[in-house]
Amino acid sequence: FALSVACNGQLVAEFNGQRSEPQLGQFLQSLAPEPDDLSVSKGKHLLSRGEWREGAEQFRKVLQQDADNPPALLGLARSHLAQGHPELALPILREFPPSSEYQAAEQLTQLAEAMAAVDLQIEDDDDWASIYANALRLAGRGQLPAAIDGIFEVLRAEKDYRDGAAREVAVGLLHVLGEEHELSRAYRAELSSILF
Repeated sequence: FALSVACNGQLVAEFNGQRSEPQLGQFLQSLAPEPDDLSVSKGKHLLSRGEWREGAEQFRKVLQQDADNPPALLGLARSHLAQGHPELALPILREFPPSSEYQAAEQLTQLAEAMAAVDLQIEDDDDWASIYANALRLAGRGQLPAAIDGIFEVLRAEKDYRDGAAREVAVGLLHVLGEEHELSRAYRAELSSILF
């Protein structure tokens, strides 16, 4: 007999022929998500709802078992940034392990550095410095839509503001917001229309 398994419309596993019950059980067990994967998924879901502390707790549970779990590290860094703790996110991001999440970690690093330095910056006399700084402060309070709107306002006026730093901050804010968030797709489209 044949058994095919699909997930989200994609074939993920199959086998043909006669199998013993233990072989069938082992095959099905190999398809089950790992407990860490479930905790990471739960953490991402919590972040998408703005439940930053609760999401961080999920990621910490995973990291207690697997200290180098890239999705959990990235999720924990996102939650630190949304709670206004770039000083906690930076060590995670600067020591991020090679993985498929590495590029997102690099983009979050630039946001974390900007957030950490916002109160150290002397307000420039340009028209956009206070809006830029305020957007970074809003991000640190978890008010991501307001922060993104502020950065987008700066970018509409000056696409290369602060030698591209505002563009990098915008991308980082979208990573903090997360792909799971209901506004993410609209914000990504808006950023593309602003920059291109």
